[in-house]
Amino acid sequence: MTAYNFSSLTPDSSYPPKWTPGATRRVEFQYTLGGAVVSGDTYTTPANALPSNGIRIIEVTLMSPELDTNAAPTATISAGDATSATRFINAAPAGIAGVTTSGYQLINNINVAQTRTNGVVSAGPNYLYGSGVSPQIVVTLGGTVATAQTTGTIRLVVTYECTEENA
Repeated sequence: MTAYNFSSLTPDSSYPPKWTPGATRRVEFQYTLGGAVVSGDTYTTPANALPSNGIRIIEVTLMSPELDTNAAPTATISAGDATSATRFINAAPAGIAGVTTSGYQLINNINVAQTRTNGVVSAGPNYLYGSGVSPQIVVTLGGTVATAQTTGTIRLVVTYECTEENA
């Protein structure tokens, strides 16, 4: 189990992050795998990569290659924060049953029907991080990795509304 850090892709790699009252913004992160994934691995967005002016999370999208490439994968993937590891995506499959060829893309969202990977989603849409809180999103590999992925890129897209609300 290792802790890794995403790098910021958009709107740019500088801080502070983009924030305009009432606007909807999107920020993207990625991590390129440098070896075999292990159950318990975490991937965290950089500190202050999301605004602290009050934001509501509209959507979290996680895209990755199969992280468990076994024909009967047992690993899961979740996305949350320091308070709830499954706030946005709750133990979605990290592999596709019956597939033994690496390279398939998995896509999990918090507010769409789970049709591509039959993942389990949580009640994360519209979650408010009040003014003064700059959240860090944490992606966690859970379950048991039957056959570990060693290459590829994990991408995380966070769409938020700028609200100025307090929790």
